[in-house]
Parts: sequence; structure tokens; C-alpha cells
Amino acid sequence: MPLVSAVFGMLPFAVFPVAILFAPPGWVLFGLLPIAYFVAAAAATFYTQAWVSLAASSPPAVATTPRQDSFQAPLPMTLPLFVIDDGDVLMFRSATALEQYVESPDIPGYRVFDAEGRRLSLEAEGPAPKPSRWLASLSPVHLVVPETASDGSAELAGFLRSCLARASPDEAPAPSDLAGLVSLFCARGWYTE
Repeated sequence: MPLVSAVFGMLPFAVFPVAILFAPPGWVLFGLLPIAYFVAAAAATFYTQAWVSLAASSPPAVATTPRQDSFQAPLPMTLPLFVIDDGDVLMFRSATALEQYVESPDIPGYRVFDAEGRRLSLEAEGPAPKPSRWLASLSPVHLVVPETASDGSAELAGFLRSCLARASPDEAPAPSDLAGLVSLFCARGWYTE
């Protein structure tokens, strides 16, 4: 497919020098040759675009196998997800958003919870990057739900309450239960994006 596009895209450039050799002198003098060149370029572009759209609408010649992780069940967790970083609360709409935001060197300092207070963990893909003074080496990060996720609802509620107290100290007292705190965070839209 790219070969066909390249051939038809280069066609006017190949035709132009040959046309100069064989064209009558009047064509070159009166500017008909550049007009013919642009007509050939437009035709080649139209044909290439029509060919590309036709090829894109046809089914692929070889079936691709879907990724293996598309068959796995969704992770047993309740959204939103919370990452605690030295007392700062980061809230994410999805596991994908969290994995894209977090950087592998920072993982040891994070505490991760779901909305019900289950403790989750983060793992870096591949070997741990070697520390370097000049070059930061990053690995993809994945959220992991342990088989026996411990309950951290009291700890998460404490972090959320302290974050609310810092953000708006003059406001009425925060809800006492974790579900109320989480819904207040969601209502305020404090998502980390």
C-alpha cells in the first residue's frame, strides 16, 4: 500500500523531466508544461487518496489476534482510586489514568487505595532502572490488586479529612464516613489528570 502511494505520488516528478525533453518548444515557452505538471500531480493525488480510502475500508488480509489482557476480568476495585504522596491526595477516574500519571521511580513513596479503602499496590514493568544523576530511566507502571487486599479505610479517611481541612479550613466539618468523604471529593471534581 505505501509503495503504491509512493509510486503515484512521485509520478509527476518522473514525468516532468521526460516531458521537457519531448514537448514541443511552444509548450515550454507558453507555460503549458507547468500546467500539465500540476494536472498530473492532482490526478496522482486523487488516485492515491481514492486508493487509500478503498484499501482502508477493505478487511485486513491477515487477522490479528487480540491482546491477551483483553480477555482478563476487570480488576476487583471500586473507583475512584486514590494515591497518597507524602500527605497529598491524588484522585484518579480509572486505573489507566493512574498508571499513565505515576512514574516508576516514585512508586516506593506511594500508598494506593480504591474508594472502599482497599490497599492496592503499584509495580514497575521489567527490571528496576539504575539510578543516574543525569538520565531518568522510566518503566511502565501497573496497578496490582493483591489477592488479600487489606483494609485501609480508616487510613484513607484520615488522609482525605486532612486534605479537606487544608483545602478549606473555614468549611463545615467533613463527613465522618469514608463513603461521604469520597463522594465529596468526587462532587468537587478533584481528579488528577
